[in-house]
Amino acid sequence: VAMFVGWFVGGWIDRRQPDRQSDVPAVQAAPAPLSTRLRDGLRTGFIDIVDDSATWILVGLCLAAILSPFLKPEAFANISPFVQVPLFAVIGAPIYVCATGATPLAAILIAKGASPGAALAFLLTGPATNATTFGVLERLHGRRAAFLFMGAVVVSVVTFGIGTDLVLGGTVDPRAAVEAHEHGYSTLQLVCAAALTGLFAASLVRQGPGGFVGQLGKLTNRGGDHDHSHDGHDHDDDSSSESSCCSSGS
Repeated sequence: VAMFVGWFVGGWIDRRQPDRQSDVPAVQAAPAPLSTRLRDGLRTGFIDIVDDSATWILVGLCLAAILSPFLKPEAFANISPFVQVPLFAVIGAPIYVCATGATPLAAILIAKGASPGAALAFLLTGPATNATTFGVLERLHGRRAAFLFMGAVVVSVVTFGIGTDLVLGGTVDPRAAVEAHEHGYSTLQLVCAAALTGLFAASLVRQGPGGFVGQLGKLTNRGGDHDHSHDGHDHDDDSSSESSCCSSGS
């Protein structure tokens, strides 16, 4: 989705602004040693991303646990996947949703009869088409470019969502999810849950309770804060990096 939207919308902007050039000269940096890159990669994966997303994941788990009893089994089974996918894409477009934190909620929706493609559409449009991204694009390239970006995201996401449903058969039988839960969890699942709990506990100790909970507000405002410190740079990359961080869990 990111490659298609970048090629389509970026090409449209370049054709309208053929003389636009980057203010930052291209610099060929020497590659860092392999040990440094491995250390930095492990730090990013097990510290930075965990610090950014752990609170969101816990919030998503709590929301999924709260909503689960109120959603009747097969609540979405009577709605065609071809209607569900664009509906969930439109619902996710105007609001900021961290895809990592929303993944447990998407799992509950699928267990209640929503199509996998609809859940995918919701998880993808939320981070990509939030108000911050729209505002940055509108200020840098005009309202038409911002709406073109949103339209391209929604169209591509709906296409992938419907394609997913066609491959998987449209819906997942809610009874299969219930039966899987009743059979318990495998050793691998328990080990992974314990490891994730350890990472979250380490993040809580590292940041403190205030910093841990404060990630909710920090992630929402990151686009605006970044914008003031890098005037003149291409902010499309900033929005994309924020979205990719949130989308890593899905």
